[in-house]
Amino acid sequence: MSENTQDQNTRYYDLESVVYDKNRYGSVSGQRVEAFHKKVLDTLLTTDLDKGASVLEMGCGTGRLLYHLVSNNFDLYGIDMSSGMLAVAKERLAGAERKISLQESNATETPFEAATFDAIYSILVVNLIPEYEKMFKEAARLIKPGGIFVFNIPNLESIYLLGGLYVNFRGKTVGSNEAGHRYSHWFRSSEWRGALMNAGFTVDKVLGQPPHLRVMDKSAPLNANGLGRLLSKSIYIKARRNGD
Repeated sequence: MSENTQDQNTRYYDLESVVYDKNRYGSVSGQRVEAFHKKVLDTLLTTDLDKGASVLEMGCGTGRLLYHLVSNNFDLYGIDMSSGMLAVAKERLAGAERKISLQESNATETPFEAATFDAIYSILVVNLIPEYEKMFKEAARLIKPGGIFVFNIPNLESIYLLGGLYVNFRGKTVGSNEAGHRYSHWFRSSEWRGALMNAGFTVDKVLGQPPHLRVMDKSAPLNANGLGRLLSKSIYIKARRNGD
């Protein structure tokens, strides 16, 4: 990530940290989105991991998804480039039954040794990183061979095409705060698939976000092939690190 983009995104989230959870997940529709994120992780991540597995969240934000995973008895780690978001996460996770390690870091260059983790996940992050290919390569460096990488991206190949093209033309999100806008990008499948392959991953499963998510409780993920991909504003990818 370029220094200017990283600094801009960091300022945005530092300012946003105290209201982030309330603004995004405090309403009924926001609670449905949060429940959906947890369901996706349970489907794509936790079912393949044993107790004691080492799991890193890249872009852990306020720690809401790390907190959800505590009961699985994983060894949990989180990184985020925003000290403000990490402060909220530390407060949330302070009383967790299992210790969770949190560090300030960006996702393209982390402080961990190679082949440290059984799994890495990153929700609502990849589209904010211009150098997402470097993030994928860093994830590949950190994940043990055969390990899991789960992430999501905004889906340009969908009925939301015009909105995605507008974001890509601007090179930034529509919404902003006093720090300004964040960088954002919507993806064609060739982009994220190519970047994963070059980083050493094989795609295992792709799920989609249903268009009725915010208006219906307990929405199930779509099979993001054919019509499912067309209807999905966001898609959730499970990939495996190549190697024995």
